[in-house]
Amino acid sequence: MLKLNFKLLKGVILLLLLFSFKNVYAADNYIINNYHVKAVINENNTYEISVEFTKPSHGIFRKIKSTAELLRENGKTDSKKFRITKISANDKTKVTKENNYYVIRIGKKDKYVYQKDYVIKYTINAGKDLLKNIDELYLNLLGDEWNNVINNFSFEVIMPKQYDTSKVGFSIGYKGSSGYDKNILNYTTKDNKIIGSIN
Repeated sequence: MLKLNFKLLKGVILLLLLFSFKNVYAADNYIINNYHVKAVINENNTYEISVEFTKPSHGIFRKIKSTAELLRENGKTDSKKFRITKISANDKTKVTKENNYYVIRIGKKDKYVYQKDYVIKYTINAGKDLLKNIDELYLNLLGDEWNNVINNFSFEVIMPKQYDTSKVGFSIGYKGSSGYDKNILNYTTKDNKIIGSIN
């Protein structure tokens, strides 16, 4: 699960990036060559996924978790719920809900694909902030549902205004991890953008 967490207070921002692994789908019949996420805060999220199938397939699944557990600095945990709207893709799309996930099925029953570039778009509605006097954004960029190789992952987050870039911090690893290896994550901040990639 790749999570992006913003705490914005008087121009101060704290960024948390968490990558963890969870086997939800046995999706090892394809390789993701390139996975790029563009998140425009207060607008929409666009996911561009270039897939190479190792055997013929009808398409892919994208699962979006609708809840999050937020661990605070004081050790307490908050639970956050999300509503996902305006879901679309560049192929036939069917959306269902399973437990705490929105499940997006992309592809056609009567058509096999061997290689395809998918573009998925949706809007996240996070509701009210849990903390007083803080605008908080929790964004799960990669998700925890992939059970296959991802060769290249990159992201671009566009904030609605400039922020204090010195307060940006990342965390990558299994669930509950903190901190990150600079050899794994590369990112830059400029104006209202955060641009990065993971090796």
